Amino acid sequence: MNLRKDKYLSILIILICLFTFSCNKEPVNVELNLYKPQMVIECYLTNWNKFNLRISHKYNPDSTLAFKPITNAKVELYEDNHLIGYPSHDSMGIYSLDFTPSSQHTYKLLVSHPEYNTCEASVTTPDTFDFLVDTNYVEKYINERYFQFKVKVPHSNISKYYAISVSHNYYRYFTCSLKTELYRNTEFIMNKPHNIEFVSKWHKSFLDKNIRFEILSSETNSAGYILFTKSHLLGNNWITLETNYHNFDPANTVIVYELSVDVYKNFLSRAIYNKQTSSSITSPFYTPNAIYGNIKNGIGIFGYIFLNEKRISQLPTVVDYCY
Repeated sequence: MNLRKDKYLSILIILICLFTFSCNKEPVNVELNLYKPQMVIECYLTNWNKFNLRISHKYNPDSTLAFKPITNAKVELYEDNHLIGYPSHDSMGIYSLDFTPSSQHTYKLLVSHPEYNTCEASVTTPDTFDFLVDTNYVEKYINERYFQFKVKVPHSNISKYYAISVSHNYYRYFTCSLKTELYRNTEFIMNKPHNIEFVSKWHKSFLDKNIRFEILSSETNSAGYILFTKSHLLGNNWITLETNYHNFDPANTVIVYELSVDVYKNFLSRAIYNKQTSSSITSPFYTPNAIYGNIKNGIGIFGYIFLNEKRISQLPTVVDYCY
């Protein structure tokens, strides 16, 4: 018994000595890697609108959105290594340039600021393509009809990424300015085909120059206003879309946007982050992932959203009188 006590006492004395002599009275400088704010860049090249991008300030490392605009950055846009120009900005951090991107060119974006590292990204825009549309009116119940669209995108041996929507397009003529502008009113798609990966619930009317993809759906058993898919999910098959039939403003246009792979991944990551895909909803081990981006030395996305559309009837014109 005494031997056992002596053993424990010896161990205790050794531990006390180690603790005492390991203490250092001199201060130790510990270098902490503090979070540094980064520029957040959101830029989608489109073939229907002038160039614009949004630059903001990410001040919270745990935040997925940035709210503070940056209005003193230097922005340079290059097309095939040729400088296009320096976009001007407004008070909300929106930088614009009187230039519309086109197909089959490589665009490079440089954003510099005295307080941040220079950000850059590049992308090559796609060629235009045609697609097939077959339409049919179906009477589901008495006095209830819906419009059925069958869409077929050309088969591709390389990966392609798409967003598909159906809209009521119309021209608005302004008598004050004598200008005509194209409006698109996105129709709700009632079904969700099996080869659609995720959807968007964004549903407001929008002007030709202000198309945005927002409010990704968390519902896996219904569709929305914009359907996202990719070539290997579509294959060489037709995809069927169903919308309500309206007598006064029926759907008259099918739109297939082609997205760059980085833009598609960005939208998909936002859907996953918000538990908006079937896999993330059903997985008991789900944890949100970071929002995907491709901006070097920064946060955000630079890519293209190119519009291809097919009209199935003549577009009406609405006159906006000047009072």
